[in-house]
Amino acid sequence: MLSAIVAGRRGSGLGFALPAIVLLLAFFVVPVVALLTRSVTEPELGLQNYVTLVGSSTYARIFFNTFFVSGVVTLITNADRGVSGGLGAGHHAAPMGFGCLCRHPSVDVDEPAGADLCLDGAAAADRAYQPQPDGNWG
Repeated sequence: MLSAIVAGRRGSGLGFALPAIVLLLAFFVVPVVALLTRSVTEPELGLQNYVTLVGSSTYARIFFNTFFVSGVVTLITNADRGVSGGLGAGHHAAPMGFGCLCRHPSVDVDEPAGADLCLDGAAAADRAYQPQPDGNWG
């Protein structure tokens, strides 16, 4: 009975994820572990590198500048997301071909002149990458 269940069982799909897992380990996990190991073993075993890091005004200024610039950029980037879901001026963050499909002068569409043709989500997916009258895909 058990052998029949095991024989009919499909694979877990791990084979498809294996290349991504290997790359993640090789290019992220291994270097981070090596860096953290090195930070507590050089120049001698201990936490003296972290004591220097926390106790230095230079590093404090560097941390402050880094987080300040990151915060300002985040605020500017997300300034109008709550209102329109975009990045300002009607532009939307979306994968290539989706999001803001803006009118091109050579494309004849049914909307009246001057209409803003910006779509989100599924509506954009329906209109994206379809052949246009000028022969291009858009």
